[in-house]
Amino acid sequence: MIDQQHSRERLVQTLFRALDLRDRESAAHSERVAMFSLNLGRACGLQEDDLDKLRAGALLHDIGKIGTPDSILLKPEKLTPEEWPVMRNHSRLGAELIQFVPELQDIIPVVLHHHERWDGNGYPQNLAGDDIPLLARVCSVAEVFDALLSDCVYKSGWTNSKALEWMEQSSGKMFDPSIITALLKITAGL
Repeated sequence: MIDQQHSRERLVQTLFRALDLRDRESAAHSERVAMFSLNLGRACGLQEDDLDKLRAGALLHDIGKIGTPDSILLKPEKLTPEEWPVMRNHSRLGAELIQFVPELQDIIPVVLHHHERWDGNGYPQNLAGDDIPLLARVCSVAEVFDALLSDCVYKSGWTNSKALEWMEQSSGKMFDPSIITALLKITAGL
């Protein structure tokens, strides 16, 4: 069992390193999302086995960006309507990349579904509510919260209070309300 865990961790770290070599900002974002997902998962009452899956899935949630063309992935301004479908394909590409790795089967739902929305208007499969895997729902909240707080070439990061207000307003639309409740609990006083 320990050898299997070490093998899995080596695979996760190798793929994460590949993402880091491809795009340092995506890797830094993924590292922050993984750490915050763990905190959020604990606040949601997840057990250690699920926390391990969540951490690995969150760390690799954007691994499909390896297959995104530089002209889109590294573009220094907002994407055009024609470019967004290419960028949105990263979740499918990531799931395809790890689908044949037995040690990573249990994180495919996080990689594939981290852009689904509670109201069914997400991608890639327009899943809604509890049809979205729980670990993907947790990762989604952590990912969007990090994106709102982070500076990028076309926007300045938001303050904690502004990001939390927006996340709370998006509860029941983009996000599982119970996970937003956990987010507000762990960020109280920030």
